[in-house]
Amino acid sequence: MAARRRRTIMHKPAPATTRTILCALILLSTAVRAHALQALPGFLDEGQYLRWAAEVWEGSLLFPLSSAKALQIYWLALLNPLGPVLYVGRAASVLASTVTLSALWALARCWGRPQAGLWAVAFYVLQPWAFFYERLTTADTLLATAVVVLAWLASTHARRARPAARVLALAMLAVPLTKFSGLFCLALPALAHALQPLRKPHLRQLLVAYALALGGLTLLLAITALRYGALGFLLGGSRPGNTSWLAMTRLNLTDLNDSVRLYLGAPGLLVLAGALLALLRRDRLLLFALAGVVCGGLIFTITGARSFSRYYMPGLVFAALLAGAALHWLAQRSSSLLSAALLLGCAAYFSSFARSAYADPEQLPLSAVDRIQYITGTSAGYGFGATAAFVAAQVAREPQAVVFGYDLPARDILRLYWHDRASGNPHVLWDEHAPPVIDLVARGTPVFVVVDLTEDVANFNGLTIRPQELARFARPAGGSPIAVYKLLAEPFAFPPP
Repeated sequence: MAARRRRTIMHKPAPATTRTILCALILLSTAVRAHALQALPGFLDEGQYLRWAAEVWEGSLLFPLSSAKALQIYWLALLNPLGPVLYVGRAASVLASTVTLSALWALARCWGRPQAGLWAVAFYVLQPWAFFYERLTTADTLLATAVVVLAWLASTHARRARPAARVLALAMLAVPLTKFSGLFCLALPALAHALQPLRKPHLRQLLVAYALALGGLTLLLAITALRYGALGFLLGGSRPGNTSWLAMTRLNLTDLNDSVRLYLGAPGLLVLAGALLALLRRDRLLLFALAGVVCGGLIFTITGARSFSRYYMPGLVFAALLAGAALHWLAQRSSSLLSAALLLGCAAYFSSFARSAYADPEQLPLSAVDRIQYITGTSAGYGFGATAAFVAAQVAREPQAVVFGYDLPARDILRLYWHDRASGNPHVLWDEHAPPVIDLVARGTPVFVVVDLTEDVANFNGLTIRPQELARFARPAGGSPIAVYKLLAEPFAFPPP
């Protein structure tokens, strides 16, 4: 009887009240994520992604395939002409999050649980973890979107043999093309079908979809390997030095524990409650959500490569589904007021995090690893906005000046704040495609170099140039500053013939 009622729910249009609440939640999510979108300075990955997106417009149409994040780069390239690169890149993540929320509710409705889906959407909107990363330009945000859309389409196909196999194959292919680590999530369509009564026509179409998706992925990998020799990069991980698998797993689990404690906090108990409901009641939707948490999150702790909190974004969507089911179960068994009160508690926890993100992001309660990445470390963008303004003022006084970043990371972050692209600046020092710095200095051309002192040491020994430090710009406590040098010719430096 319950199964028949759920099938009826799946085929009937959603009530107007449900649609209104869903739209209100999506608008709320968009508003809170879009506010003060550039409060946190841009970081290294954003600079790299947005540089690759700009290079698509310069003719590098296939290069994104070698980045392991092809669809993310093409998505950013599509929006790149619309405005300042950092804002547009982050706005792209906010737009993707609206699709994530819609697909999350559609997934729950597909399994006959639209009300649980609304609770899940509300829980997800109020999660600091999702809020933080959906305000940054990261491939993991778009990967979460691709994964939950795939989960919804696969679940629909398991019940109704729709959409067609080729559409399901495209959804499968989109996941690893968004970020290659999404390959683990290709298990979800098979799990969605395994949790439903197996029908031979559905199974045949599923196998066709897998064949098309994996065949297409293999073809693209072959093209990438032949054109760019990047297959090793795509298949490799980030394991520092000779760290053992066990040591790396322990490190990842420690970092994950910190992230859960800081970003989920007490509301994470609702996720645990949903997981217990899945196991005790053998609820098929919740078992599927548990599988999503594993394939889209927990599995990254045991790959032997370094994982970071942003990698768990796909799993967080399914964690929200578990929490939403727990809230819905509580509302059915006791009172909707109790579930609403718990959701208000989530909102209180969220509001404190959001206020810091808007007004003083350097005080955000981040994990130790994330604080290094986004606030104090060499990948953080603090200091680069002021640096770019200072260097731009120097260039305005000396229009022929050439600007260099000491290395590629410094250049990529500086570009996020560089508004005079017509000048061709900034370049990477010693890059084979950059103007020869020694010749420039010898000719008397003004040359400025931006050095991130977190990692780099401005070592110009042995060259016929002398660095003159013009300014330093501080990072928050614990971070090294950014320095600006002007390169001067020594008396024995003669112009080239």
